[in-house]
Amino acid sequence: MSFRRLLVPVLVGAVLLTDGVASAHVTAISVKSVKSLGSFAGKPYREVEIQVSGAASGGAYSVPAVLAYPARRSDANGFALVDPYNTVLYKIEGWPGGPFLVPEARRFLGDKYTFGRGNVYIAVLWDKTVVEQLNEGFIAVAIDGYDVLRDAAALVRSPRSMPYPRRFRRPPAASKVVAAGYSSSANLLRHFYTTHQNTRKGLTFDGALLGGSQAACVSPEDLTAYYVCGGVVADGGKVLVVNTQADVELTGFLERGQTTDYRVLELAGTSHIPVPLFDFRNLGNPDQNPISNSPALRAAHANLLRWIKGTPPPKAPYIALQDVEPVDIGGFPYIPSAHDSDGNAIGGVRLPHMTSMRKGKPAGAPLGTYEGLNFNTNNPFLFLTGTFFPFSHARLNELYPTHQVYIHRVRRAANQLLQKRLILKRDRDEYIRAAKRGD
Repeated sequence: MSFRRLLVPVLVGAVLLTDGVASAHVTAISVKSVKSLGSFAGKPYREVEIQVSGAASGGAYSVPAVLAYPARRSDANGFALVDPYNTVLYKIEGWPGGPFLVPEARRFLGDKYTFGRGNVYIAVLWDKTVVEQLNEGFIAVAIDGYDVLRDAAALVRSPRSMPYPRRFRRPPAASKVVAAGYSSSANLLRHFYTTHQNTRKGLTFDGALLGGSQAACVSPEDLTAYYVCGGVVADGGKVLVVNTQADVELTGFLERGQTTDYRVLELAGTSHIPVPLFDFRNLGNPDQNPISNSPALRAAHANLLRWIKGTPPPKAPYIALQDVEPVDIGGFPYIPSAHDSDGNAIGGVRLPHMTSMRKGKPAGAPLGTYEGLNFNTNNPFLFLTGTFFPFSHARLNELYPTHQVYIHRVRRAANQLLQKRLILKRDRDEYIRAAKRGD
């Protein structure tokens, strides 16, 4: 199999509602299991596995989904999150722990944030091939995967009109519905917006969070045919894109743009597959970039919800790129970032492992050089894991004569990010705690 064919998937899983909202044609819902998830910020949650059947454009379908929602309606915040499964890792051989489906939004946001904020949540399987391979239902034609997403949105938007079993405790209704994906599921959503699916049958999503989308689109009709789809993609709802340094350098710079409905944030010194996402340090890349993207993605989701209510998300500079012509990597254009004297990217959102300035004083505390891509491999998975090479002891002592200096620089950076709404308070506090625990 070619490098490009392997690389592309990794880069990137009858009720009529009110006017202006997407129509749903859910014909039956069966409940397979119900359990308590515990409490999050004092909000008890329940999780329900369901089978959703409906009538799509191409014919009937039946797919599995997972619902999670507050047990008390008063705890709901009025928003719902639709999480289309990333199905790439179910299909690619050799992925550690695979094959499996990935609810990307739930993974990068985390239950503590998602449910602690009172969101209703649904993860849904939209991929015809995987649904049928798992023997968990059927979809008439592949493009009907988009009707499945529409029906998932309608299901959480208007639960009282849905055909749940009698005496089933339905989730609270959500007045606003957002979608979120990462990598391949973000590419799916980007295609959804690019081809105006979001408004084709009424409004499906009020907003979407696209993580690591790299200006690539893919249709349910052919999940191997990724293509470059740069530019603004908003279609009847707000779209917030969050790209790592790896994503920016490899095609993602084509996603840049800003309108009243579209915004892009770029994370300096981060990789598409960092250690917290999948740990490859003992599987081919001992130098894998360790920096989590989740704090920035959590803040982006919170900002997306505020944006839908009327408060625009924060602005941030793009990562500076070198003034060179792009080169082709696996069929996609690549331009390297510009670097400072330590080899780290300039510009972009600068998490506390990147240097910055706050009130005239240095902030941020890098411990080495952080790259988004790993050019020391021919493996397309490892290529996206990035690298981290620690500074020498002499350089560390020059930057941070004492542990207290290191803590102060992390604190200054974290406070600045919180003030700019680029991270949340819980993540600001964790950055500072981690700095204090460090050696």
